[in-house]
Amino acid sequence: MEKITIYAFGVLKDFFSEKSERSLPLPYTGRDILDLLVKEKPLAEKTLKATRIAINEELISLDAEIDTIADIYLLPPSSGG
Repeated sequence: MEKITIYAFGVLKDFFSEKSERSLPLPYTGRDILDLLVKEKPLAEKTLKATRIAINEELISLDAEIDTIADIYLLPPSSGG
């Protein structure tokens, strides 16, 4: 298991700490991260399903395989004015 750092933004900070660590086996996918977080906070599922993920500041596909320790950025949907 490898430690990853997860950064939550926007409405996701209502469910998760702004910065936290989790452990996942390598390799993992964006979908694995979201599944882990839904298990922790089922009420966040709707928002997590619409969340984009960036790894080391680069947006990725949820099915992209990550084989390194990384900083994970959770980017929920947002609206602006």
